[in-house]
Amino acid sequence: FAMRGATFGQMLMLVDGVRLNDAQSGHHNGDIPVPLDLVERIEVLYGPGSSLFGADAVGGTVNIVTRRESSESAGLEGGSFGLAAGRAQADVARGAVRESAGVSFDRSDGFMYDRDFKQALMRSRTSFGNRTGLSVSYLWKEFGANNFYGGNAPSREWTNQTLVAADHRFGETAGWSIDGQASYRTHGDRFLFNQEVPALSDNRHRTHAVLASASGSRPVASHGSLTLGLEGGADWIRS
Repeated sequence: FAMRGATFGQMLMLVDGVRLNDAQSGHHNGDIPVPLDLVERIEVLYGPGSSLFGADAVGGTVNIVTRRESSESAGLEGGSFGLAAGRAQADVARGAVRESAGVSFDRSDGFMYDRDFKQALMRSRTSFGNRTGLSVSYLWKEFGANNFYGGNAPSREWTNQTLVAADHRFGETAGWSIDGQASYRTHGDRFLFNQEVPALSDNRHRTHAVLASASGSRPVASHGSLTLGLEGGADWIRS
């Protein structure tokens, strides 16, 4: 993704406010583990947002907002170049607990050799009343990248991502409305520059990211508000 001349490493991707940017490469910021049917809207902040979201938001910020409630549906698709796709979603509520989940799968033979792809997505969100939520998302991709990385090489790549996030609204204390959020994300990447000679170009990477934050907000006078927050986290990579 690029915005206003900023590179893919200067764009921040979020899902419900949870960071997706990967420590290995901004190439993976498009690994969004949310089936399309579960997307409610996409918010775009043009230009610098680093004061709110961190240094990698200098070019812009995109926030994928997911549905809190969804209806039951399913669908199948087919097309040229061996295209086949399927998707399904469901929503179940029992008392104060609501479960919303969706899955999707896409595949194609590609328009030429080594431009095929497969992709599977899954997301589940469990809401406990209107204060607490827990979401689990997963993405798996395999795709050919013939000559994309240069050298006329039949490159190939496999990626996967798991995202677990929890949010809780603590309510009001002394006039302050307090919210908390925590997340864990792990991303795997296997890359072959030339799949015909894999022993010479087999790269494997695994990144991890943990993040926790808390914020409090209260009204000031009649037309303003004051917000204070604390955030901490860590990223690490094994290659």
